[in-house]
Amino acid sequence: MSLSTKIKLFSALGLAVAGLGLSVPSVAMAQTSTPSTTSTQATVGFTEDDQTPENPVDPENPTKPGDGTNPGTGNTGALTLDYVSGFDFGINKISPSEKTYTAGLDKANKSTTYAQVTDKRAGDPKGWTLKVTEQEQLKSLKAQKELTGAQISLTEAKAGSGLSLPESQVSVTDQALTPGTQSVVMNALPGNGYGRWTDAWGTAKTGSGVKLTVPTGAYPEADTYTTNLNWSLEDIPTNGGSSVNPNLPTGN
Repeated sequence: MSLSTKIKLFSALGLAVAGLGLSVPSVAMAQTSTPSTTSTQATVGFTEDDQTPENPVDPENPTKPGDGTNPGTGNTGALTLDYVSGFDFGINKISPSEKTYTAGLDKANKSTTYAQVTDKRAGDPKGWTLKVTEQEQLKSLKAQKELTGAQISLTEAKAGSGLSLPESQVSVTDQALTPGTQSVVMNALPGNGYGRWTDAWGTAKTGSGVKLTVPTGAYPEADTYTTNLNWSLEDIPTNGGSSVNPNLPTGN
């Protein structure tokens, strides 16, 4: 077939397609576009809550509030000692033998005796220490006579967290108090101790773990004896007290 014949043939085919109203598809070229963008900013600020006092909670379940009738110490700040029970050993008959008396339950909170600390300081947990000092030996109100050799002991100590954190984050230590000597009862090392913590001595069911031992030879008067216990919450952790944390599991 000659070149002129091929041209005529293709021309005739093109006319035929046009006559049928058909179109030959064409390939569209993809077009690109630039997205419209911007950036926004999210912000939040924090300040330490150092004006709101913390109320006492249930020492055996610190996630629950107390009964609401006891306002606690009223201390304010980012690290606070919120509450400590008073210890009432009752009225007892004089005995020539050594006797140990158990403190009554905490009447204000209808619970066992306990101490409560709250740490809401800014930044990583820094740790803290709670200490107690028996100011002087128990003395009678009338004659100011010492109850010679008597000793107050804080036993059956158990830590509790208001945030349900592991109890092992705070070390609690049983202590036999000596007048004029400071004793560590709670300690949180750096990285621990954030939030609300309690140190409960005993339980409401079994009784308080706070004891008073009066030895033979104390010769108590028929009177009421008192002393002051001075509690101090410090923002510096310590390694003082017992080397054993009773909240840690023991090996077999």
